Amino acid sequence: MIFCITIHFGYFLVSFEGEPFVYMTGLGAYLCTLVIFVTSLNYFRRNYFNVFYWSHYSFVGFLSLAYVHCSQTKPYILTAICIYVADKLLRYVWMALPRRTLLFRNKGPSIAQVIDV
Repeated sequence: MIFCITIHFGYFLVSFEGEPFVYMTGLGAYLCTLVIFVTSLNYFRRNYFNVFYWSHYSFVGFLSLAYVHCSQTKPYILTAICIYVADKLLRYVWMALPRRTLLFRNKGPSIAQVIDV
């Protein structure tokens, strides 16, 4: 996706003279994807998990800016938002259901094994 966005940005930067608003929203969405990409690298995930985790909420900026960047993306972005909301609701419902724990074992200083039904 980042490769395609880079090609798209480069092509329109060189060959198209459009509105500054379109460029700024596109550039902002692109920067949000770069933040997600860079913090997804193994170094950040292993050494700075909180940076990795919280930086992925920049998808909100990506979706917002992409939504206003191009009117043709709106159905796809709205579909992605609906899927995200449905996923969060299902996770909330799933976690609210009572479960029985079969095994809880300490596997190290910060690791626990949990087996539930």
